[in-house]
Amino acid sequence: MQSSFKYEVRKMKKVFNKLFLWILIVQIFSLIFFTIVGKFEVNDSDDILQNGKGIITLSITVTLTVVTIYAVMLINRVLIIRYIGNFRERTYAYPTGRDQMFRAKIYAFIYKYMIVFVISTLLINTAFYLFCIITSFINFTTPVYVFLPNIVLLSVFVSIAIILISGICGIYYQSTNICLITSIILIVLIGNLVANAYNLDALFVLIINVGLCVINFSLIKFLEHHIRVDDLLHK
Repeated sequence: MQSSFKYEVRKMKKVFNKLFLWILIVQIFSLIFFTIVGKFEVNDSDDILQNGKGIITLSITVTLTVVTIYAVMLINRVLIIRYIGNFRERTYAYPTGRDQMFRAKIYAFIYKYMIVFVISTLLINTAFYLFCIITSFINFTTPVYVFLPNIVLLSVFVSIAIILISGICGIYYQSTNICLITSIILIVLIGNLVANAYNLDALFVLIINVGLCVINFSLIKFLEHHIRVDDLLHK
């Protein structure tokens, strides 16, 4: 399992290099957009766009939306498609079995996705914070190190949950289109959780993150169980 995991991580390197660039581009443009909009905001009752924390939170929400859909397309290509349709029958002949191969792929994908998402969002938003502090361009009522790690972890855990649930639906209904449609629906339903974290206490966000960790782990185990049972039924 460990050797298979390392192999899959190396194999996905190029794919996630592109994802890293996607995150940087979307994050930068989102920060610029919300900063410009905030400069023209005249409603003092809602200062989310006049506060650095609010701008960062909204930009991460946009990044979450775009990147999650892109990640679902990636997981369709590198994983889901292997367990549906004609390709599904071929994987039964693999010496290591579908179960072990699936575990290596899903853990490698989630691991790389978390690393790339967290590093890129922390990097660009920390740079934005330092720029604003040096130039006094945007006001920060809360230091970035107080809220940013929690917000980034919340966004990546929400994104992973959406990806996993979409994957489950895609495999169950034997369709990559269903997988993509499910991800879009879930983003609409729960994507704003990250944006709403702007008003939440850091401890409460931390509790949500722990809960999402448990949910994501359970989803992975459910996927593993589904593939294992499917293997047994076809032996």
